[in-house]
Amino acid sequence: MKCPFCGHLDDKVIDSREGRTGDTIRRRRECLKCERRFTTYERIDEIPYMVIKKDGRRERFERQKILQGLLKACEKRPVATPKLEAWWERYPCTRMHGAAFEAEFYPAVDEQFYKDVIRAGYRGPYLRKLATDVAEGMLDLEELNDPELPDDEVAARLLELPGVGPYAAAHVMLTSLGRYSPLVLDSWTRPTYGKLSGARGALKDATIERRFKRYGEWAGLAFWLYLTRNWVEDGLPV
Repeated sequence: MKCPFCGHLDDKVIDSREGRTGDTIRRRRECLKCERRFTTYERIDEIPYMVIKKDGRRERFERQKILQGLLKACEKRPVATPKLEAWWERYPCTRMHGAAFEAEFYPAVDEQFYKDVIRAGYRGPYLRKLATDVAEGMLDLEELNDPELPDDEVAARLLELPGVGPYAAAHVMLTSLGRYSPLVLDSWTRPTYGKLSGARGALKDATIERRFKRYGEWAGLAFWLYLTRNWVEDGLPV
């Protein structure tokens, strides 16, 4: 196995463990040249599945991209890499068992997943019920992607779902539906905005919304970019 650090082709296996589901083997290896350690996984070769992108393009599903995304998202947070690898190996949403793997996975997953991985708290039962309704065809969330629907109508439909409040509705619209008009106002965004804007006291939601009203349909995105402007230390690449 080629060392990802120095490119040397010889290594030794120092630990092997079977995955929880029995369809993978995790091996820890040590390069015989630079002596650095890395992890490899062995699994049965599967039928390739295609991912349909938002612009209609199709590309082959690659499990490794999920782990890379997890590592990137948590690189500045106190989450150990072995913990992310364990999650990646444990949950079948990172393994292909069928074209409808997501629809089958979330309704059937145990409550511990919603508690420990998603950290949904009291919303866990609501999310599980929502996943079940989608899987059984009782609810079609794809209707919310209709470009003819105004943002107010989409927000109203989301608020009709059990456990969904104004914050959750705005967050879903911003991150999942590509609708950027509502501001995500919660216990983090409010004080963060107050601090960044130099406010002397707590600001009302109406005041914050009024300040970003000039951005129209992009108000929510402008608000989020304002809050997270310090997350990229050296600026965005050109």
